[in-house]
Amino acid sequence: YWLGGGRYVDGWGMMGASITYLDQGDQLSSGTGTEDGIEFGSYEFSVNLSWGFKLAQNWGAGLNVKYIRIELAPENVTQDGGQGGGAGDAQSFAVDAGVRGELIDGLWLGAALANLGPDLTFIDADQSDPLPLNGRLGLAYDLYDSQVSRFTLSGDVLVSLVSEDDTIIYGGGLEWAYSELLFIWGGYKYDEEGDIKDYTAGAGVDFGKWIGQPLRFGYASVPQASGLDRVNRFTLGYSF
Repeated sequence: YWLGGGRYVDGWGMMGASITYLDQGDQLSSGTGTEDGIEFGSYEFSVNLSWGFKLAQNWGAGLNVKYIRIELAPENVTQDGGQGGGAGDAQSFAVDAGVRGELIDGLWLGAALANLGPDLTFIDADQSDPLPLNGRLGLAYDLYDSQVSRFTLSGDVLVSLVSEDDTIIYGGGLEWAYSELLFIWGGYKYDEEGDIKDYTAGAGVDFGKWIGQPLRFGYASVPQASGLDRVNRFTLGYSF
């Protein structure tokens, strides 16, 4: 789940805040050093503060500072918990940074560095895990743009910057916009490490000109790893 909002502050730029929450559901304990059959829940969340500002004409940058907390398992179900090792939880802070701008007429570039921060320590420092530090570079180009229709082609690549991980994810797609009211898009995601090689699709509506309210709705069908069901993502936005 994601909830966020932003507001323009004169002289500063766009200030925002958001929270992301992942519920991993209930689980049952099993394994050496624990009592089998204890039910527990797992979840993780991050709280984010964001700042976006203008660098020059058609160029902008943004920073995101976030607090991350992961609750995997309580102390009574971890293998080391009974030996004073503690619970399977961790917390950390991280920073994201990005830039976006128009290289030439109709060609846009975006670049971002995500999750720059200290490791997540669950039981002890020897079992810490690095944050998923990654860099992303993308390009978008307006193939055709008129008062009625717009076709935009885009592509990006994500590279993991964690030393023991060589993940590279590719993506690309095409969007059609009708009078900047109705949007339909489709694309493809290629992730060898995550076993994702499938299409993406979606549509969106900006109700502003139809109902006189700055209301936006979007839907996307997102692939997961082979063998897992696709994700249906719904987005609702309102400006005030």
